[in-house]
Amino acid sequence: MASVNNFPPFELFATSGSFAPMALRFHINPRDVPPEKAARRLGTTLGYFEIILPKLIARGFPAADPDTGNYDLAAIERWCDARHPHLFDTAIGAQGGSTVALDRIRAQQK
Repeated sequence: MASVNNFPPFELFATSGSFAPMALRFHINPRDVPPEKAARRLGTTLGYFEIILPKLIARGFPAADPDTGNYDLAAIERWCDARHPHLFDTAIGAQGGSTVALDRIRAQQK
């Protein structure tokens, strides 16, 4: 087996039992999650999620990524918030900060 940079090949470490891969130093929460976790985020089972998914998508629920089949948790959160715009000022389609500021300035000038 050839070595790279004077280190033994990885295959040696993987099979000898003398090398333990470095443990993860911190946990990273993925933004995109499989359907099971998207269902759990909505408080349903995967089976029920699959049944109601066409209705959810018709109401604007974010579709799964076409390549991975995973769902964007941030988009799901925004969709959930947008169902109750009177409770959340982060609703989808909300005005940008500059528009809000200009509206306030115009209102004060009157």
